[in-house]
Amino acid sequence: MNRSARPMCWKMIDRMDSEIFDAFWAEKGEGQEYSLLVTGYSMRPFLLHNRSCVFIQKKSQVKLRKGDVILFRRDTGKVILHRIVRVCANGSIITNGDAQCWIETIRSDQVYARVTRICRTSRVFSADNLLYRVFTVTWVRLLPIRPFLFKLWAKLLRRKS
Repeated sequence: MNRSARPMCWKMIDRMDSEIFDAFWAEKGEGQEYSLLVTGYSMRPFLLHNRSCVFIQKKSQVKLRKGDVILFRRDTGKVILHRIVRVCANGSIITNGDAQCWIETIRSDQVYARVTRICRTSRVFSADNLLYRVFTVTWVRLLPIRPFLFKLWAKLLRRKS
């Protein structure tokens, strides 16, 4: 893919209901990548609202691990894109949005796909890129001190303006 060309992305609907999602997902084949435009702010700074595009692959094709970004559906029906904090031995998965300070535990059957590539500012790179993995795993490890980091960042922004 041409690195300077932004890929065509499906717009991910914030309030996509269960029926629409099921119809969307049923037409997707195994082993292929599909692109989605990121909506929402929970994955900042790594994924940006209406600016980042992710390529996803159905879960059965990939092994999930700490630091992966996954597409899952909550019991309420809402479709979410968050990062894995931990994969537990009992099959549950602990997730978190990059811009959040709390965790959410989900069942493995709620996971639909894993992000395989990311397009940000017209550059496409693999989610397995070593530098990206180092940054994201470090960010996951900083989860306990994120509230302090967010306050510090807000203070710096206020001083700057």
